[in-house]
Amino acid sequence: MEKLKLYHYSNKDIKSKISIDNFNDNTYTFNDYKASKIKRVFYYTDLKNIEHTFRYYNYLYTVEVNKNKIYDLSLDNKKLKTRFNTINDLLQYLKNHYLGAYYSIGDLKITVLFKSVKFKSKIKKVT
Repeated sequence: MEKLKLYHYSNKDIKSKISIDNFNDNTYTFNDYKASKIKRVFYYTDLKNIEHTFRYYNYLYTVEVNKNKIYDLSLDNKKLKTRFNTINDLLQYLKNHYLGAYYSIGDLKITVLFKSVKFKSKIKKVT
């Protein structure tokens, strides 16, 4: 089974799992929270293309998930974006059927996971 490597930045020293219960703990995800209260954690798939703010976070976590459990919203083979009227309804469907979803915003490749997952590695960044 093909694995997808994902990267998550945090200022928290997480002990074992990156928890969805921390959704909206920082001001950076406030707009995402306003769009939908469905708990999720944001990950990057490419360390070269991240939002500038995260370069200064203290920890970088790596997780690996089965690629077939992530729905690719960029391709949207099932035309889900046209089937739902709100982002909340779309996210609810994805949460019920997938571990997460992948999408792009310009050069940024982002994956959201709807479940807490154990990280594979943690790097404390030196500032």
